[in-house]
Amino acid sequence: METTIKHHRARVSFRFQPVLVDRLRTEAKRCNLSVNSYVEERLSALLFDTPNATTLSAMQETLSGKYAGEIDTTTRESFINSILGREEG
Repeated sequence: METTIKHHRARVSFRFQPVLVDRLRTEAKRCNLSVNSYVEERLSALLFDTPNATTLSAMQETLSGKYAGEIDTTTRESFINSILGREEG
């Protein structure tokens, strides 16, 4: 038995600058999506895929340029120890 899931969508209307509409059409076509699906996908990602505080902190640390130290990849154990900042012993 096949189940069909219906997604109910609200009808809305927006007014955009023509250059923005052209860009949306171009990007939607590049992604092989309708303009509506493309806009819905991008808005959903923007509104609902927000990183949590831990992830944001890690992103800021990465972008800070702070030197993180050497990573030892000679063995699995040394790799994990070097990431966690533990001395091998």
